Amino acid sequence: MYKIRHAFYGSGDICEVLLTHFMPFKVSIHDDLSIKDLIDIKDKGGVVLKTPHVGNIYPNNLAIASLGIPMLFYDRTLGVKDISFHPDKIIIGGRSTLIADPNILTTHSIVKKLPGLAFKDAAVGMKLVDFHMSSFKRALPQADCFTYTEYIQNNKSQILQILEKITEFHPYLWSRGVDESGKTFKSQAKNWDDIIRSGVLGLTSMKSGWIIPNPVSILFHGTVDTLKANAEDVYLLSGPDMYRYIEGYQLELNEAYDYLRKSLKCELPEMVRCHIIPVICMRFIVEVDYRKVLDNLVDAYLRYVSVDDAIRKILKSGAQNMSIDGHINKKDKIKEEIYSCIKGQFDAFKTTMFYDVEEAGSFSQYDLANSKGLYVHPWAVNSKLSDVSKAYSFLLRCYLLVRDRLQEEM
Repeated sequence: MYKIRHAFYGSGDICEVLLTHFMPFKVSIHDDLSIKDLIDIKDKGGVVLKTPHVGNIYPNNLAIASLGIPMLFYDRTLGVKDISFHPDKIIIGGRSTLIADPNILTTHSIVKKLPGLAFKDAAVGMKLVDFHMSSFKRALPQADCFTYTEYIQNNKSQILQILEKITEFHPYLWSRGVDESGKTFKSQAKNWDDIIRSGVLGLTSMKSGWIIPNPVSILFHGTVDTLKANAEDVYLLSGPDMYRYIEGYQLELNEAYDYLRKSLKCELPEMVRCHIIPVICMRFIVEVDYRKVLDNLVDAYLRYVSVDDAIRKILKSGAQNMSIDGHINKKDKIKEEIYSCIKGQFDAFKTTMFYDVEEAGSFSQYDLANSKGLYVHPWAVNSKLSDVSKAYSFLLRCYLLVRDRLQEEM
């Protein structure tokens, strides 16, 4: 038994809910799988999905898409708030240019200006979603990708049933809408009639309406997708945000799924396991021209770890071992080798591996369309994501030290 404090938003009251039974929608966050494991699950018909936003797609997502993982692009964000994908901008060559109103919902936004570069099929006045998505598909034509609007339209009948039942159970979940100009507003629904009267954006109305709440969007993958796949497990690959907030939805997801399972005519599994897999550190990616440099960096890191493990074993044994000094010297030399490797191609690593998404300067689909392609290191694909994250964290510290040294030399 465990206790969860839960706020019922409609009344503002806080009550304690005791969950004394199993969770029908079980959320678990773990990184003990590899990207290769996830590809295998997908290839066997399992539900595996990455959910980035429409906008400038950074290398982590480009790599995952290039490996065949399905990509659902959420297309209802605001540029002023979306500091990861910057939909109101175009990022190319490490620089960003404002091309749309950052205060208009992406679904409604249009391209207002373009930099002085030639883009096939690009024009001022076209829909911002089409602008970004066409460039992504041009850069990665083999990718399995679709927008959130396309997803809900393709599953319209089931999603309408789910939304109606969810509204019967928890109308307070509806709290946000958008008008025809693309301006969002806060509101509160009382019942399903309220929803139908104004419409659901992208589902029953393309111009305005209620925005489907985020917890409900997650619930779709445990209902619509599991029914299609005849599965009880859902694997959602998380960027920098989802794994941080999803546990806060656990109670709502449990209650809503349980209600749906009992009230819908379709046979939902008694329990769905929703696996949240953090993949943001799977950044062992460079342009093809720098393949050898990344190979050298990963090789040096693995040798560093091997020597470090040997030192730890010696220290743990408590034995007097004269070779430990040699191991330490070797470890220090390998670390300098890592620094040298990063320094030698600093600019390349800066935009494809060690980028900061908030700076709006990473390699994007616009760069990829004009390059020879990306190289994703096999070790990062085949290793557990926990090991990949550990490696990236170490190499990021090395990169930051090299950056600081270079700044001091200027």
